[in-house]
This record gives sequence, C-alpha cells and structure tokens, in this order.
Amino acid sequence: MDDLAIWLRFVLAFLFISTAFSKHKTMLEHIGIVRDYQILPKPLVEPFARAETYIEFILGVLLLVGLFQPIVAAGCVALLAIYTVAIVINLLRGRTEMSCGCGGVAGEHRLSWWLILRNVMLGLGGAWVCVANVPVGTLDAWFAGADWSEVFPGRLVVMLGIALLTMVAWSIANELGAIRKEFDMALEGKS
Repeated sequence: MDDLAIWLRFVLAFLFISTAFSKHKTMLEHIGIVRDYQILPKPLVEPFARAETYIEFILGVLLLVGLFQPIVAAGCVALLAIYTVAIVINLLRGRTEMSCGCGGVAGEHRLSWWLILRNVMLGLGGAWVCVANVPVGTLDAWFAGADWSEVFPGRLVVMLGIALLTMVAWSIANELGAIRKEFDMALEGKS
C-alpha cells in the first residue's frame, strides 16, 4: 500500500504541475474560463485565476519532492473540491458546453458528471497520500534525519517511472478523445 501512496503522490504532483503550466501559458484564456463559470464576482475572477494557477504549481512541486506532504496533499484535495463544486454548480445550471479549464495532462473537456467522478477519484487519491504519509522519496523524511537509502530506495525510481507512464497514457487518451470528437463533428457536417 505504500507504493500506491507513492504512485498517487507522483501522479497528483505531475497533474498539478502540468495544469499549472498549461494555465500559465494561456492565462488570458484561463481567466475567461473562470469568468465563464459565473461564480465569482467580476473583480475577483482574474486574481483567483492567477492565484489558483500558482498555488497548483507550488502544491505540485512540493508534492513531487515530498515537502510538507500531508498538508500539501490536503491542499490538493481542497483545490479539487473547489473545482468540483464549481463544476457541479454549472452542471445544475444546465451549462455543459463550456470548458472545464483543467488543461495540462487533465485535458480540456466540456463540463460533465464524468469530470465530477474524475475529481472525486483524484481527491480520494490525495486523501490517501495525506493519511498514508509515506516517507519514501520525501524531503520531509530526509530533513528529519532518515538515512538516504531509506528515503530514496531503488523502488522509488520504479514508482516515478510508472507515474510518468500514467501521465503519458492519460495524455494520449485525451488526444485520442479530441481526435474522435473532431472526426464525429466532421461526419455530422457531411450529413
């Protein structure tokens, strides 16, 4: 079960780092998506969009290196909960044709209940990382005086590799889904 927590930690770290880079790269578009959710007052939209992007990046990096692991994992769960509530509000309003605004490995999708399920599963993974608090591969353990070989064993490289492969597979699945949607739209246009 320790390996599962390590894998989840890396997956969440890569996810948050990739979404933060994606949002930063297209910040004006991201601000527009946050505005489209129609939840925040207009003066708070831009500060929120910028802040949550940088918070995602910081949480991702801290999770990757294992610094303040339980607190950071709880922060990831909190952000996922905020995103989930925003999606639910808009789904209940019947607004499914807007972008989720996720970006990165998570991809860009229209709002759906599947996104809720995905976020809940990711949130449960973050909760597991928080509760398990596995010291393997963390700076927390190293700073606490644990032996280098205990903190950074060989299996850590394997878990890191599996997490990277998970991210590649997730990205490929998103790209194939986007290609399928374009193909379906092209077919509908010919009908």
